[in-house]
Amino acid sequence: MTSLKASIMANIKPTYEELEQRYRQAEVAAQRALREKELILNSTAEMFTWMDVDLRVQWANRASALSVGQTPEQMIGRHCYEIWHNRSAPCENCPIQKARWTGVPQQGEARTPDGRQWFLRGYPVLDEAGQVVSLVEFGQDITERKQTEAALNEANQRFQTVLEHLPGALFAHDMDGRIRMVNAISCACTGYSRDELLRMNVADIDPQSVTRDDRGRLWRALGPGQSTRIESWHRRKDGTQYPAEIHLTAVSLNNEPLLIAMVFDVTARRQAEAALQESQRRLSSLFRAAPVGIGMVHYRVLEEVNEFLCSMLGYAREELIGQSARILYPTEEEFQLVGREKYRQIAESGVGTVETRFRCKDGRVLDVLLSSAPVDPEHPQEHVTFTVLDITERKRAEEALKQSEERFRALVQHAPLSIAMVRQGKYVFFNPAGARLMGYSQPEEIIGRDALSVIAPEFHEAVRARMRRIQAGENNPPLEMQLLTKDGRRVWTLSSSVSLVMDGEPTAIVVGEDITERKEAAADHERLMAAIEQAGEIIVITDAQGAIQYVNPAFEKATGYSRAEVMGRNPRILKSGEHDAAFYATLWQTLTSGRTWSGRLVNRRKDGTIYTEDATISPVRDASGAIVNYVAVKSDITARLQLEEQYRQAQKMEAIGQLTGGVAHDFNNLLQVINGYTDLALQGLDEDHPVRLTLRQVATAGDRAANLVGQLLAFSRRQIMRPQALDLNGVVADLLKMLRRVIGEHIRLEWIPAPRLGAIYADRGMIEQTIMNLCVNARDAMPQGGRLTLETENVRIGSEYCATHAWAKPGRYVLLSVTDTGCGMDKQILDRIFEPFFTTKAPGKGTGLGLSTVYGIIKQHDGMVTAYSEPGKGSTFKVYIPISERDAVDVGTKITGEAPGGRETILIAEDDPMVRRLSQTMLEKAGYTVLVAANGAEAVQRFQECGGKIDLALLDVVMPELGGREAWERMRSIKPDLKALFASGYSENSVHTNFVLDEGVELLPKPYARDTLLRAVRAALDA
Repeated sequence: MTSLKASIMANIKPTYEELEQRYRQAEVAAQRALREKELILNSTAEMFTWMDVDLRVQWANRASALSVGQTPEQMIGRHCYEIWHNRSAPCENCPIQKARWTGVPQQGEARTPDGRQWFLRGYPVLDEAGQVVSLVEFGQDITERKQTEAALNEANQRFQTVLEHLPGALFAHDMDGRIRMVNAISCACTGYSRDELLRMNVADIDPQSVTRDDRGRLWRALGPGQSTRIESWHRRKDGTQYPAEIHLTAVSLNNEPLLIAMVFDVTARRQAEAALQESQRRLSSLFRAAPVGIGMVHYRVLEEVNEFLCSMLGYAREELIGQSARILYPTEEEFQLVGREKYRQIAESGVGTVETRFRCKDGRVLDVLLSSAPVDPEHPQEHVTFTVLDITERKRAEEALKQSEERFRALVQHAPLSIAMVRQGKYVFFNPAGARLMGYSQPEEIIGRDALSVIAPEFHEAVRARMRRIQAGENNPPLEMQLLTKDGRRVWTLSSSVSLVMDGEPTAIVVGEDITERKEAAADHERLMAAIEQAGEIIVITDAQGAIQYVNPAFEKATGYSRAEVMGRNPRILKSGEHDAAFYATLWQTLTSGRTWSGRLVNRRKDGTIYTEDATISPVRDASGAIVNYVAVKSDITARLQLEEQYRQAQKMEAIGQLTGGVAHDFNNLLQVINGYTDLALQGLDEDHPVRLTLRQVATAGDRAANLVGQLLAFSRRQIMRPQALDLNGVVADLLKMLRRVIGEHIRLEWIPAPRLGAIYADRGMIEQTIMNLCVNARDAMPQGGRLTLETENVRIGSEYCATHAWAKPGRYVLLSVTDTGCGMDKQILDRIFEPFFTTKAPGKGTGLGLSTVYGIIKQHDGMVTAYSEPGKGSTFKVYIPISERDAVDVGTKITGEAPGGRETILIAEDDPMVRRLSQTMLEKAGYTVLVAANGAEAVQRFQECGGKIDLALLDVVMPELGGREAWERMRSIKPDLKALFASGYSENSVHTNFVLDEGVELLPKPYARDTLLRAVRAALDA
């Protein structure tokens, strides 16, 4: 067994020693490979940090250590957030932290406490199970790039702010007319986009544009920085044109002659093209996806390159490996120069950083930042690692910034507008145009002065408010204000301002345009136009051929045509046909001979209605004496003529009423005697007496005559009213059954009552008579049948309506409308329908008092009645009755009984002897004791003589010396409980007009029958 074991050990010993030797060789090779990789990572300018899952640094390259001023050994074992950010916990949005959580690469930007900015890329290192076992972070210092971007943005912002806040549109074009520069207002005014405009020629928008040769001569004539002003017309994209005021300035940019046109009265502005943006491709991995080119050279021969560098230069990896680095440089001189400078820096600091140029495979030349570090500092040329950062865009941005500043400086210095900068309330810059506007020879004369010192005092507060808004970061609209020049003059400017931060301080840029001449001209024009626009008279201006060039608002109000509808048209559009050709021929002959025509015109409005106007038309001559315009000043007198006609109609109706009332007074007294004695005669005859029939005919005729007189008195408003608060809806509803019988079955009756109708204070009987008369009138207008509509509503009439309707009075009314679909009436008939005895019916078919009665009743109620009608279109009668605040009451039906007599003492006061004797006879036969008096004064005397022993006074309302009411009042002073009964013959005396009885006092209308008298006397005594 011992020998077997020894034999086995002897056999396996060589194998074990061989394995141990191989392991040591592999370990040496691995350490060498690791050292090579560490040398590569230490040679790059990019930070490289390897961390465990708790974010503790396990290894860091030289660039990473230099970024925090430490050695790699000092960083190992410490948390990354402690090293770079002095924090006790991981940073928010940290890419390496996100890579740890997600297990996928992450990237982002960060700022360290020292103010530097970094572009970071974090990568997770995964084991075979996919678990994160460590983390790798790459970092690139982008502070300088960010500062360059910020400087470019600020310069572009300053230039773009001034450009976009100019008060007009800007067009810069070369000598061929090609548009080279525009602002947003240019686009808004023309309707083209900026790209369209920059592809266009100035002739595309300015048809009057000059040729290239003319532009050249103009540029040379002006000279750089000089300006001129012209006027032209510009064409929009939609084909329309607009007037343009153009300020041309000749400038030279980059040795190229340009014309800068500042165009006013154009609109809108597109935002200037966005500032140049520079971006870096994102890192993907240390070598193959790093955001910078990485390589290694041996004695300036390429040994290794990453995919990013190959992609940057357009080469395949195989095309670069083994080639001299000279392949990357445009010239031998640059190749040698970079080599000397790079190795010099390596010798001094261990790292060489040079800005140079690399040539791509396709011939393109890139600006690059080349950073190099030797693998072995003792032998710096043997193996050198390098990183290449493409800085072409940064170089372009710097050049663009330089050109932008040059353009801005040229624009400001040569602009025709005043441009100034204000900081801390004082001018720190003024361009030459602004100095000239203020009367100074040099801008330096005004720089340093207080901004308010050159502004008129009355605008100081407005300017201070604008300054406060600017400081608050708010925009200001353009402001018109006056400036004080060096010699004390005042000039008007239109100023726009914007706030920027320049040199670390808030600065206001103020752009102003001299508008003094424009303001003075506008003020004169506004005063003239205000007078014309606000004139109450119609003003029309035409050219010499009669085409309308201007109308004022009074014309629009009078004719119904808008200004736009009549511009360019002939005034003949207003012809009404009321004037013949000879009339217009005379008018034009007067005007064309240079004389003024005055007269009256009847014209037609847009809606077809006719109106009348007094007109004066005068010719307007130019400086040579030729007629160039006609001016018409006219007044619409239609309403005045209508009011005059309505006033004449009202006077006529009032005169007829007075005549009618006067006739009815005496006629009523006669009827009282005739009817009264006829009634007495009938009382004494047997029923079969042969004279009885004759007396009955006399009584019937007397009753008809009394009704006729009653209608006349209703028209003349001499009836005695018994008013009460009424609901007109209830009155109409109570009449509907009767109305349907009256109008017949061939006419359909429609009743439309208004809800919550106001109450009226009226005589119910009179209102019922009004409704009945209107319905009967409508029935007679529809012999073949039709529709009759009764409708009520609450209305309010205002003073404006009354101004054009002479019959109207302002106030609140209940409106009753009676509408038929009958034959209608023309204007001639409408003008006379309310006159007594006027009728369109055949003889014997009507009295002509129906509508006149309606007119009188409604007038007596302080109301109004109007009629609207056209032949063949029916008629509408509208009755307006004032609304009362009293509550409406229901009125029951009166039941009359026998006509009893009595034994009381009655005092009769009547000025007509026949009526007095008749009344005395009727009462004495009924058993009463009767005392009589011929007038009111005598009645008072008889009352006093009998010691006031009178039970009832029967008094005529109007009597000589003393009227009935006055006599009753005197007797009541002696005997307060004296009862009275008034009788009336409807006198036209003004004291009796609209006579209204007190509550509890009755009226006995003449002529009255015996039974009527006896019932009234008994009722008054028993009350």
